[in-house]
Amino acid sequence: THEEDYLAGKCNFQSDKMRQFLPYMEAYENAGIEVELNFGWKASTEIYEWFSIPSTGAHKMGGQGKSASAPKNFEGFAKCCAETVKYLAEEKGFTCLKHLTFYNESNGGATPGGWDFVVPDDMEVKAYWLEMLKKCDAQLKKDGLRDLVKIWATEVSGSYEAPKTYEDWLPYFNENAPDLFEYASLHLYRTSYEESVSMAKKCRKLAGLQHPLCITEYGTYNYGKFEGIDFDFERSNVSATLGFINGGCAAMLYWILSGVY
Repeated sequence: THEEDYLAGKCNFQSDKMRQFLPYMEAYENAGIEVELNFGWKASTEIYEWFSIPSTGAHKMGGQGKSASAPKNFEGFAKCCAETVKYLAEEKGFTCLKHLTFYNESNGGATPGGWDFVVPDDMEVKAYWLEMLKKCDAQLKKDGLRDLVKIWATEVSGSYEAPKTYEDWLPYFNENAPDLFEYASLHLYRTSYEESVSMAKKCRKLAGLQHPLCITEYGTYNYGKFEGIDFDFERSNVSATLGFINGGCAAMLYWILSGVY
């Protein structure tokens, strides 16, 4: 998509990348697996000169921040989001498309080492994510598509050792946009059984109990991979899974990352 098409909400669904993507949707459709579409993540080199915010990237991500920048223009972003949902759900007939979210661990965009949804230092990343949510929600409603998907917010990352990484995000969206998303989503790593239970209960309250909490990334260390780290069942993936279930989580995705977790 070129910038003028992007701003008008015109998407090229016949591109090579889209043709490579569709077989996955077909496989999920045939298997009866519900899909959560993450709209936005990294900007490719083909578009980031006009898609990304110009003042990001110079001092973040080793100068690669442009590819991890938040969108510069939400009008075009929201229009393209709605067009993509329309294409997949209505034109292609994928009934498996049930959920929608945006970007990955966007709270990292507020730090010097931010890896996604990077914004300039003088911007508040939570407020910018909220603006994106409002624009996309409004466009989907305008186009009569909002009922096709349930929005998950905000794929924020956190840990038991550093609660500030999520304690300000979950209540912020529950207070400022409680009706614009259906599910709360969060990434949590390296938790024991008891920590998983307590964090799940705590985060459900922070996100608003009307929003089912989904742990969309979690895992504990692969103990056999690291010298000096002994296996501990209490801090294993089995224990973490049971802890999140007993803590009342609605969904969980175990993240396998290069054998680390």
